[in-house]
Amino acid sequence: MKFLFGNLKFSKASVQTKFYLFFLLYFIVSALVVTAVKRQDFKTCEQSSFCKRNRAYADRLTANHSLISPYSVIQDSIIIKDGIISGDLINSENNLIFIFELHLLEIGAARVRINEKNPLKPRYDKAKDWALVQDPSYTLEYTLISSKPDVTSLSFGKERKQAVSIYHSPFRVEFLVNDVPIITLNDRGFLNIEHLRKQVAPGLVDQSNGENDKIIDDENDLDKGLWKETFNGKEDSKPNGPESIGLDISFPGFSHVYGIPEHASSLSLKETRGGDDSYSDPYRLYNLDVFEYEVDNPMALYGSIPFMMAHRKGASAAVLWLNAAETWIDITKNKEDKHRLSSLLGFGKLTPTSTSAHWISESGVIDVFAFLGPTTSDIFYQYGLLTGFTALPQSFAIAYHQCRWNYLNQEDVAEVDENFDKYDIPYDVIWLDIEHTDGKKYFTWDSVKFPTPEKMQNNIGIKGRKMVTIVDPHIKIDDNYYIYKEAKDLDIFVKEPDDRPSVFNGPEITMPKDLIHHGGWEHRNLHNIYGVAYHSATSKGLINRSNPPRRPFVLSRAFFAGSQRYGAIWTGDNFAKWDHLAIATPMLLTIGISGLPFSGADVGGFFGNPDTELLVRWYQAGAFQPFFRAHAHIDTKRREPWLFGDPYTGYIRDIIRERYALLPLWYTLFHEASTTGMPIIRYHIISLIYISFP
Repeated sequence: MKFLFGNLKFSKASVQTKFYLFFLLYFIVSALVVTAVKRQDFKTCEQSSFCKRNRAYADRLTANHSLISPYSVIQDSIIIKDGIISGDLINSENNLIFIFELHLLEIGAARVRINEKNPLKPRYDKAKDWALVQDPSYTLEYTLISSKPDVTSLSFGKERKQAVSIYHSPFRVEFLVNDVPIITLNDRGFLNIEHLRKQVAPGLVDQSNGENDKIIDDENDLDKGLWKETFNGKEDSKPNGPESIGLDISFPGFSHVYGIPEHASSLSLKETRGGDDSYSDPYRLYNLDVFEYEVDNPMALYGSIPFMMAHRKGASAAVLWLNAAETWIDITKNKEDKHRLSSLLGFGKLTPTSTSAHWISESGVIDVFAFLGPTTSDIFYQYGLLTGFTALPQSFAIAYHQCRWNYLNQEDVAEVDENFDKYDIPYDVIWLDIEHTDGKKYFTWDSVKFPTPEKMQNNIGIKGRKMVTIVDPHIKIDDNYYIYKEAKDLDIFVKEPDDRPSVFNGPEITMPKDLIHHGGWEHRNLHNIYGVAYHSATSKGLINRSNPPRRPFVLSRAFFAGSQRYGAIWTGDNFAKWDHLAIATPMLLTIGISGLPFSGADVGGFFGNPDTELLVRWYQAGAFQPFFRAHAHIDTKRREPWLFGDPYTGYIRDIIRERYALLPLWYTLFHEASTTGMPIIRYHIISLIYISFP
């Protein structure tokens, strides 16, 4: 099915009319769902035991209004010193003690950390080492505010416009700007920390780390999956048992929240527990290889940034949930005015909508950053100071890239390169996918197809063009392969629990969670930073190999908070369909506001064969994305721009030239992003799509 704007060229309608048509197209095609993805390969919350337990925990509190959060501050335990407020929490259900810290930061944000005080073993707390540029400095500009005996309140910042109140029983943290609450932790009482424990037989009481722990019952549906879990016939052993964490974070008076990429979903996040046009499952953050992914779905995709922003007139706020384990987020909205926002915000008799997010992670510690704005620009800058600003790319990297899986051989590469000159179409980079290697042994060449790769690259380089080769993040087992042999001899492979070299055969077409990494940490703790580890190592390796250092170009499909420091990302294996073209814009906007502005979607769709109308439209949209690359699957028909004849080749040539004409603007925007954290694609960039075609 195709949707047209009339003739292939835009009519001379007003820019406002073109915007209307564009967004009409988006809303129409978003309703069309591609069903090629194999849903049975990927978990739902109901099939993920820790997600199911935490949802049930929240439901129990929601259903019974007499129940409150069992966590409270132990009397006289609070200490305030050098910008840190610390104290002990007790869970009245099992008498376990936890330590909390609230850091007031110089960047105009705050940090809340909660961990077991005396765990059986350390809980994973190294996501910060990958996501943060450095541990943020604390501010000494704060003042204790007189408040009720069971509340500890401080104002902070140079003008003391920001404030925080810690409610002791039940434990709750409220952040305010100009006396108006904007972020509240544990407002709904969903704080839940599954303590580390020793395994006991079914029917016995677990007293390994608490006086009043429950009886373990394998017949109880919620007790299933505590120590092992099976999905699609593959078992996940859990030697540490249940260790999940959960917390609700509310945005009072904010009816819309954004962020938490990557999902093929709308810019404004939808509700997941009832409401209009809601999802039945939470949004999931768990980096996966999901080809031909569905549109309008909260299922996990290739990258994860646990950053969420709320915005309304006059105020913005955001949080970073710093955790690298599998994470689910439920979104709910309500009109309860428990914070007296109607009067504070001037709503009169109208009750403002508030949004709440229930964050659930499989392991780790609670480590939350609260960004208090007050503007979105302030938040982008604060987030950039914390996790780093995007690396300023070379000019060729923001020009046009030509790629497919795969160009067949050196002759094919030369012919494609020559045809760009013949048809007078500019391009800067040609790509080779994994078939250029000797039997998928990366960092090698197929000597038959590419007998003189250096000469091939020089012939392209003479024209000022570049070649990029694609490398997958796994190593072929072959003792004659020098990469494998060296890694094996150094004993640096990730291991299975029985200490063998690991293999890529886990549930959900990814690494098993019980694999062991350096330091003895399970893969479940750090799954979502595995990709950024590769991105970081590759980028740093390319910098270190030359003297003086040269800026690298490294593209990754997986990402996490902090990936922006190392290069670009793309939205993965999309489909040559109109709804995938439409969903690319909200996906890229979401990734951009989450601190990763250098991103793009495969022009034309990776899977399938676009007709000429769709392909031209995709080029016209892709030319206004930060990363501009055409890419296609090995089984698709060839689709280089000159293969379609006029007028289509002319349309594609025109829009690629338009990209090149605007490269000074693009580079200026990239520079701005590299210093302020501002997203690159914004309203005025999208406007150019329509202004450029009168």
